[in-house]
Parts: sequence; C-alpha cells; structure tokens
Amino acid sequence: MTAGPPRIYCRCTPVVDRRFDDDTSPTVAVAEALAAAEGVDPTDLEPLNDAIDCTALDWLFEWRERPTPAPRVLSFAVDGWNVFVGDDGSVRVCDPDQVVEWAGAPLAVID
Repeated sequence: MTAGPPRIYCRCTPVVDRRFDDDTSPTVAVAEALAAAEGVDPTDLEPLNDAIDCTALDWLFEWRERPTPAPRVLSFAVDGWNVFVGDDGSVRVCDPDQVVEWAGAPLAVID
C-alpha cells in the first residue's frame, strides 16, 4: 500500500486553510492561518510559542530532509481554535464550536 498525503478527519468546521513550503515555515503558516481565523494581523496574536514549541513544530515538518514511512499529522489547540498540520504542507484551522454532523463520510479532510 502506498502512503499518500495525510487525511485529517475532524468534527469541527474548517475556517482557514494555508500551506507551507521551502519559503514558508510551518510556524509562519500556522500564525498566518490563526490570524486569518481571528481576522487580525499575525503580529496582533499572542506569541505562538506560548501554545506550542515552534522550533519543534518546524523541525517535525522538515519532511524533505527526513523521509518517513507514514504521513505525519500534528493537531493542537490555540486560543480556542483546533489546528491541524500535515507533512504535505497543509495547515487547517477549525472552529470546535461549530460541529459538523457525521454522515458516515470523512468530515473535514486535508488531502
């Protein structure tokens, strides 16, 4: 079986999707996504390092330098938002207060 990009299943409503790549770190993409969800400039947010170790976040997703046998997905909460980061370069911020009803299919999926 070939491992494809990570698929993230959650019951919260997706609010913002962002991408990271060689020019944008996961930490920057998460900060930009959270700022977009809040409707503010990224510099107006509380320091992201208060919620998660940004150095570890960036290190974890340096996927081009360290191949892995399976896709990696990290989820965490920041200021009431659910954040999902995938090793395919995806960042999704979801509102946990807006629950999507499950009908037997993937709910919020990052491909």
